[in-house]
Amino acid sequence: MSAHLTFATTAATGLRRDTPPMRLFEKAKRFGIWNPSEIDFRQDTHDWQHLTHLEQDVLLHLTALFQAGEEAVTGDILPLLLTVSQEGRVEEELYLTTFLFEEAKHTDFFRRFLDEVAGAHHDLSHYHSPSYREIIYTALPAAARRAAAGHCRGRIGCRQQPRQPASTTSASVRATRPRILHPLFP
Repeated sequence: MSAHLTFATTAATGLRRDTPPMRLFEKAKRFGIWNPSEIDFRQDTHDWQHLTHLEQDVLLHLTALFQAGEEAVTGDILPLLLTVSQEGRVEEELYLTTFLFEEAKHTDFFRRFLDEVAGAHHDLSHYHSPSYREIIYTALPAAARRAAAGHCRGRIGCRQQPRQPASTTSASVRATRPRILHPLFP
């Protein structure tokens, strides 16, 4: 990592609060306050006991898919976050830090459900189909590695021109900036 030359938040341009990443960051601050550890699963545990074996299996299947996906995104978003940070795209960096935090909370939530409600203390990876494995086990980490290496040819996390002050940034330059809405969909 190289030395800092400047900081966007202390430069004349400051933060571009009208950008989609900053709007998402504001929304995350407003609505993202929840703690998976504070969720009371007593009713869910009671209800689980009254489900048929097939219903429990369907819920375990779905939860195993969500659980692994949340964990994968939690880890695989880090290279994108690092790339955005190195490029000085502070608005995207602010949003992605909240996104990472939310994914980590989802990972915690689903594991609590599996432990406390379903009592699933065994390997659930048999629910991961070949196509699921291709996306979550292979494609997602490969995309994260490409983003970290800066070789994603025009997609999220790729190198771009140095940031211009907001007052001199033309509409055509603003229109060509990558939009960060979700790391899986460039």
